[in-house]
Amino acid sequence: MPENGTGEWIFEQDWYKEWQGSEKSKLLWLCGGPGTGKTMLAKRIAAKFLLGPGDPPRGVKLAHHFASPEPPADKTSTDEAESRKLKIAKVAWDLLYGILQQDGSPFDGCETELRTQGDKFFTNPNSLWKVLGKAIHDCPTDSVYILIDGVDGLNEDLCKELIGRILGLMKIGRVKIFLSSREENKISKSLCGGYTKINIDRNDSVKRDLETVIRSKVNAFGGWNDEEKAGAIGTLLAKSEGTFLWVSLAVENLHHSCPGPNYGAFLNKLPSKLKDLYRKMLCDVQSLEGPEELLPMIRSVALALRPLTFGEFGYILARMGKDQTRAVQHRSPGEEVKETKPKKIHLKTEEEIRKYVQSSRSFLLATATHVSIVHHTAVECLFDRNIEDNPQVPGKSELDLTVSWECFRYLHDAIGDLQKSSKSMGSQDKFRQSGSKGDHPREPAEAIQEVGQSGREEAVAKWPYLRYAAESWFLHARRSLEFAEHKFCEDPPRNWLQHEFFDTSDTTRKTWIGYCGDPKMEALAGEQTKLHVAVCLGLMPLVEKVLLDGNLETNQTNNDRSLLHLAARFPSQAYKVLIDLGSPSLLTAQGQYANTPLHEAAISGNWKMLRALVEKFAKSTDSAHSGQINKTNDFGDTPLHLAVQFDHPDIVEFLAKNGADPTIENKQGERASHLGEKLGRGDSSGILKQAEKALEEAKEEIAKEPVGGVVDQSGKDTAAGAMGETEMESGDLGVGENEVITGPLRVSDLLLYAWAVTFYYIVVIA
Repeated sequence: MPENGTGEWIFEQDWYKEWQGSEKSKLLWLCGGPGTGKTMLAKRIAAKFLLGPGDPPRGVKLAHHFASPEPPADKTSTDEAESRKLKIAKVAWDLLYGILQQDGSPFDGCETELRTQGDKFFTNPNSLWKVLGKAIHDCPTDSVYILIDGVDGLNEDLCKELIGRILGLMKIGRVKIFLSSREENKISKSLCGGYTKINIDRNDSVKRDLETVIRSKVNAFGGWNDEEKAGAIGTLLAKSEGTFLWVSLAVENLHHSCPGPNYGAFLNKLPSKLKDLYRKMLCDVQSLEGPEELLPMIRSVALALRPLTFGEFGYILARMGKDQTRAVQHRSPGEEVKETKPKKIHLKTEEEIRKYVQSSRSFLLATATHVSIVHHTAVECLFDRNIEDNPQVPGKSELDLTVSWECFRYLHDAIGDLQKSSKSMGSQDKFRQSGSKGDHPREPAEAIQEVGQSGREEAVAKWPYLRYAAESWFLHARRSLEFAEHKFCEDPPRNWLQHEFFDTSDTTRKTWIGYCGDPKMEALAGEQTKLHVAVCLGLMPLVEKVLLDGNLETNQTNNDRSLLHLAARFPSQAYKVLIDLGSPSLLTAQGQYANTPLHEAAISGNWKMLRALVEKFAKSTDSAHSGQINKTNDFGDTPLHLAVQFDHPDIVEFLAKNGADPTIENKQGERASHLGEKLGRGDSSGILKQAEKALEEAKEEIAKEPVGGVVDQSGKDTAAGAMGETEMESGDLGVGENEVITGPLRVSDLLLYAWAVTFYYIVVIA
């Protein structure tokens, strides 16, 4: 929360009162440089509006979203389209969840979509923004206030799409948008006028808040007299240039590195620009001597996908600087991986961790339980190769690969040890209960699964890096692929496929699923081929390696799911190589409910894969590939029906213009357009009605032609021919695989499930 006594001035400003009291929708853009208190003011406003836990419900007051800056990357990720879709969905989910917490009456829209789409609703931006719009429209309050902070941390395309959707909400009802960010052209261009802009750089009220913060921090110094404190306060205020983050960093360095009498000389050496201060901090870190490698440790925290617990940080710290390289030998299928036993690592205590954080020159921040990087702007400095005093900066992708491999090995060590302990306990139980009827020895996988359900905290206490390793090894691996792909499999020690994780048996994977935090990974339970595992994880170098090694297992299925079914649900580039190198029958394989890969792509919203399949079928001479675009499943649904049901209007339009027949009825007697009307899919219904009309007109035109006439009618008797085929440039990619919900739903059910969804967003797209 903001410092006591700060930020209150904003409520007295005329521009704020006008924004709040307007009878129309209005957008207020509060902008300023990095670290100038924008987020602090946003939090102050949120605290002013939101109800306290003991207050009576009075309807919706404010919904908010604090955007996380995009993680550092050397190049554009192959999963960018999927990441963009999830981020847009997360904003809508945060706002919708905030509304439902304050007023459960708009729950009906959520319930309808949950019954129609199941868990896929939570990652479908099109549906989430529609339901959010309906919830805002139905809110009993006169105005709905929405606060969005940090959009400047998003790339230009994502920023433009998000602002466009936010502006769309203002047309639904009386919606007041409070936007706080840096002043950047990508934001002003996306807003397109009609807003109030306030720049708080060098604002007098901000300066007074800054003085309050400085006084509070410096007066807490022990061992300083009043004169020294007053002098330090004056110098800090003069050099701060209205930047709260600069003050925070300067005060921390002053407190831990300078005795009171020397404050003047120390502060005079501090640069007044935030970027220059980061560079000085970097030089100071490099000049330190100690047993640990401080700068690599700081970069490891900066690269982490979330704040690290003390246990996780302590493990990394203890391992830094130690030679833990293990010579991993290749094995034959079924043979155990043989590794040299790692040296015992002595974990650091909380006191040692806090001292280490202090030595980071304020790059690291410690709370009561976690360690993180002080601010996302510090990451830019730590990986900036243009800084002269930043020699031998490693590539972020190479570091991601290193972290991924360390997590992967740790995961095997931890699970192996836990299984060994479970085996031992199982043997003791069997001995003690040998006379009981019906007793049977537990398999290691059963025993460890029980530990995963009831004793995960105990397991993490023994293996403190286990949870982060499970959550993050494959995410770090995916982030490394763009720059370090050539190193992913070529480095001999990194023999990923020889480890138990990729075995047919799920002995290791079953335990991992319980810790990874991603409900989608349940698909990896049970027996799997290496290729199925690699496809689900989106690790393209491993997919290609299996295929190039001659292990063409492309026709095998897993729980009625072919490789292309999995590729549709776990978007990556895997679909490309599978379509190109897989057998022709793979393209038409039928899974659960006789859904083909094309059906699955329509369900998941995997637009790129769907387009690739349609193009492949159009060029194929294989008779089995003809008519796939209109193939029906066990319910009589075509891919067009499913694209409507799961609310992907871009896919509906593409299919309608590329050969899909909108007049086909499913076993309920419904055309896709009828299904759209029933489900409230106005955009898809409009597209399909136009297609049906064009098709009918084309048929009438054909009927009027003379029998002996020579007229080119090619394609006119299809929706594609009638409407004219068009190429689409972009589309959504989708995730999710759970069944559609059929039981009774309550607001509390949704809010409880929200914890799992929120965790998934944090870990997977943070």
